[in-house]
Amino acid sequence: MITADQLRKYESAGVVAAARALHLHTTTIHRLALQLGVTFKTCTEREQYRREKVRKGLAGKIRALALKRMSQREICEQLGITRCVLRHTAAEHRINIDSRSLG
Repeated sequence: MITADQLRKYESAGVVAAARALHLHTTTIHRLALQLGVTFKTCTEREQYRREKVRKGLAGKIRALALKRMSQREICEQLGITRCVLRHTAAEHRINIDSRSLG
């Protein structure tokens, strides 16, 4: 039987790390964590899916602002996102965000 202490070792590493180490399915880890009151600090699959959806919605806006030769900082400020999110989204959708190379 898995104890709360065993699960707490993986709070910061995440559900997948706990599942691999304890040789259990992630669904089982989630159920046990709920029963034992353990909260993992990494985002869930549902949260990752939500973030991907938001990023897809940003692609058109990023493309339009990049074509206006706005800097990465300006794009981030206007959209309220981090440069990491900007770069990831731009790379994923093949958007050139280097304002100095556009012309």
